[in-house]
Amino acid sequence: MSDHAADRGGPPRDAWHALAALTPARVALGRTGSALPTARHLELQLAHARAREAVWHPMDAAAIADAFRADGHDVVRVHSAARDRREFLERPDRGRQLADGDAARLARHADAWDLAFVVGDGLAALAAERHAPALVHAVCTRLAADAGVPGASAWRVAPVIVAEQAR
Repeated sequence: MSDHAADRGGPPRDAWHALAALTPARVALGRTGSALPTARHLELQLAHARAREAVWHPMDAAAIADAFRADGHDVVRVHSAARDRREFLERPDRGRQLADGDAARLARHADAWDLAFVVGDGLAALAAERHAPALVHAVCTRLAADAGVPGASAWRVAPVIVAEQAR
């Protein structure tokens, strides 16, 4: 006779393991005494190192701007008031402000637009690099399809704004 409650038709003996099967969250990692098992501890350290690397990764704003231009978009590059990545991480308020002069540069492009895309690095520059150009392309393609004219749109789309050290 099994001592597992699940074998008797009841809930699993350890509900945490059932939960772990339903989520990528770190639950039911196990323990060795009062600590995590070595394998789980090393997995956690690796995930933390990858997260830190992603946060510190600088956005390749020139490459993103080139990708937008290749897709037929005008691009305006701006920078936040944070001088570098360290200041951006230590002073969130600076990442929410434009650098001197960039507000005036944006004002020159402040015509009557229906839609504007702002691509900022935030805390995930890799995500912006990998996905922003394709996302903007897909949205503009859909807008053109909805307008019924290939390559055209009833929407007036502003130049894509690529913002560095931006929140």
